[in-house]
Formats: sequence, C-alpha cells, structure tokens
Amino acid sequence: MSYIKALIALCIVCTNNNVMAAEWSVNSNLDAYVQHDDNVYLSSENATSATSGNFSPSLNLQYAEPEETFKSELNLSITDYAEHPELKREEGAFGIEWLKKFEHSDFQINSKYKLDSSLNSELDFSGISEQQVDRETIFFKWAWTYKFSESDGFNLSMSYSDVVYDEPGFNNFEYIKAINFLNYKQVSTNATYYKDITESNRFSLTINHTDYAGEGNGLLFVGMAPLNIGPLADEISKDYKYDVVKLEYVYKMSPTSIINFSIGANQVDVKEERSTFLIDQRTGVNYGSQGVTESNSSKSGQEYGFGYVFNQSNAKFSFDMSQGKDTDSVGGVVDIQALDINYSYRSSERLLFNTSLNLEKRETEESVSNTSSNTDRDRLSVTQQINWSVSKNIIFSTSYRYTKLTENLEIGSNVGDSNVIYLGINWSFDKLATTY
Repeated sequence: MSYIKALIALCIVCTNNNVMAAEWSVNSNLDAYVQHDDNVYLSSENATSATSGNFSPSLNLQYAEPEETFKSELNLSITDYAEHPELKREEGAFGIEWLKKFEHSDFQINSKYKLDSSLNSELDFSGISEQQVDRETIFFKWAWTYKFSESDGFNLSMSYSDVVYDEPGFNNFEYIKAINFLNYKQVSTNATYYKDITESNRFSLTINHTDYAGEGNGLLFVGMAPLNIGPLADEISKDYKYDVVKLEYVYKMSPTSIINFSIGANQVDVKEERSTFLIDQRTGVNYGSQGVTESNSSKSGQEYGFGYVFNQSNAKFSFDMSQGKDTDSVGGVVDIQALDINYSYRSSERLLFNTSLNLEKRETEESVSNTSSNTDRDRLSVTQQINWSVSKNIIFSTSYRYTKLTENLEIGSNVGDSNVIYLGINWSFDKLATTY
C-alpha cells in the first residue's frame, strides 16, 4: 500500500492551488449481479459449475476546467459463490488521473492499483490454473504531448507496472493443472510522431522500448503419477528487452467511418537463469537443486494491425485485427494474433443490444520460453448483451458469454469451455456532493 500512498502524493503535488481550491463533484455507482458459470476453471478434466452473486460499489471524485482535469475512482467488488464458499472473491481498484493543458502541449499522469482473480473468465490469465489465483497490479504512467502546428505533433510517455500473483499451495498433490506465474516489473517508454496530411489522412511513427524483469517458479504439478520422482520445480529469473518500430495510417472515410492500418518490426532479447529441483511427489520432500542453467536468446518478428470503426447515433460497429509480440502471464515470450469484432445497436432510448467476438492466439517462442510453463493458447469469447434503461440512473443488463480455451502444454493438452449467464443492475447516483 506504500506504492499507492506515493502515487497519491505525487498526483497531489503535481496539481496546483487552483485545482485544490476548485469546484468538485462526487458521484457513485452501484453494480450488482447474479451469474452462473458451468466451468469456472475452463478445464476439460475438472469442470466446476458455480452460481455467484456480486456487489460492487464505486465512488468517483472529479474536477474539470478548460485547462485542467482531475479524477479519482475507488471500486470495490465482492463475489460470493453459493455452492463453493471457498471461492469468495474480494477485489477492487483505485485510480487517479490528472491532465494539464498548456498552449502547445498537454501533460497527463495516470496511476492505478488493482486486485483481480483468475476466476473472472474475461481476463487473459483465467483458465491457466485449476486453482483460484489472485493478481495484484500497480501501474503508473506519465505522458507529454506537444503540438508543433495544427497538423503535426509529438507524444512521449513512460509507464511502470508491478504485477504479483498470489497462488495457493498444493494439498496432497491433488490431480489438478497448476502452473505458477512469474511476478514481474516492467518499464515501457513510447515515442510517437504524427502528421496530418489532410483533414482525413494521418500518418504516425511509433518507437517503443520495454524492459521486463520476472522471477518465480515454473510448473510444479500437473496430475502426474503419484509415485514418480522427477524435476517438477524450477526457480526462474527472466529479463527481456522488447523493441518495436511501427508505422500507422489513419483514414477518415466519412463523418461516421474511420479505417486504420499499421505495420512494424520487433526485436526481443531474453536472458534466463533457471535452477531445477528434484521433488518426491509422495511426500513433497525437496532433494535440492539439480543445477543452474543460463541462456540468452534473441528473436525478431513483424507486427501489423487493421481496424475499422463505423459510428452512428443508434449503431456502432468496430473491427480490429492485429499481430505482435509480448510476454505471457507465465513468463514466456509469445506471438499474439488477435481479432476483435463488436456491434451495438440502440433500438430505442431504453434498449441497447451489444454483440462481441474476441479471438486470441498465443504461440510461445520455444527458444526463449519458460520451458516448464510452456503453453500455446487459443481463446475464443462470444458475448451477447442486452441493456434496458429503466430510468436515467437505473440500467438492467442480461448477457450470455461463451468462452473456449485450447492449451497445448509440453506435458499435455487442455480444451475447456464455459457458458456464463448473467443478470445485473447498475444504479448511478449523480453528484452526491458538489460545490457547483
């Protein structure tokens, strides 16, 4: 929590006396839902069905003037499971955002603390382990934008992430799939120059550099024969440098349609140190290190992106397809191919329909992967949601989401899917307190 206090203090210092004496407003939201998930771990072997109820209040404080804005938000989320009380989730987030506008430039600070769980099948690390895994994230970013003229400008930003996974231990080496995650710290620097050729055409060039440092364990246990003795545990230290150069073109086809293309190249340099231990599965006795190995690897690749957005008053459609390289939740370097399609239609002032399809393919770079946690994953998610506005402040929602996770592990494979039915309500409370 000392990180949060430091971030809050930094944002307060950055704001001037006008902000602190300005007019403020406080708003609040209350979300509650009931949900049934027929496979919370996305497992092919141990499907666990559960019905849950969630209560999520949030509090928002904001200040806005033409040249300065300040926002802070606190979210709490408590989820109880009817048949499985041991799965109770207590999550939340706290974020601060400050923006200052100058004559030719803008400066922005964002900071956030977030606690979430792998039982949320919408998250990228869900389904990897047949245990409940909590993730704690601390994020900080500053960004500076300078306009040389009305048609061109420059953006420079730097972000810091500190991610920690809280995983349960093993009870009598249960026959489950449990892959340990790497805790990591990541610093990313991004520079972009953009040029508007006409009102409808923009080119931009982006250069990004990322430093990543992760450490933790590899694969501990995946339902192997209980009488075997084998090298089941790895202590891993992994450092990587990730560089990207990308060119993007955006074309405004009409007042309602925008299309964009991007192409680029990336380079990943990885340094890994691994210490392997021998463990007796019957007793859990650790017989000590079997040696330390070090490896250095480099990989290069291509990146591309294509997107289209159509936006009218009562309908919106978006299509986004991309390929790139990044780290995986279990510490491997992966090629990521993603496809996102969303369509929403408002049939009346009260009724909104939304359909989305998300497909992501992660392929591990074998020469630079965490071998004992090596996993290629395909994730498909399809969601249909209906929102009904009872009044300005009350919205009822119902949705169905289908998720399929296909994993190809070095020691086996897993194909799991889930069906989630959701019924919820959002109740907003405008201006609980204000100086307006």
